[in-house]
Amino acid sequence: MGHEANKYFAYARECVRQAAQAQTEERRGKLIELARVWMAANEQAVRHIGPATSRLPRIAS
Repeated sequence: MGHEANKYFAYARECVRQAAQAQTEERRGKLIELARVWMAANEQAVRHIGPATSRLPRIAS
């Protein structure tokens, strides 16, 4: 995975981590949605690099 893809994946993972600790459903939902946006950016970056990258896990809602 390229540098940009790694960065986006890390951002998504941090959003999921924070969502697990969120105090409200509203905050949890916003963080999960943000994680999805970061994962979409990650997938685009991976596609830009080429097929030599591994399959990425999906974020559950």
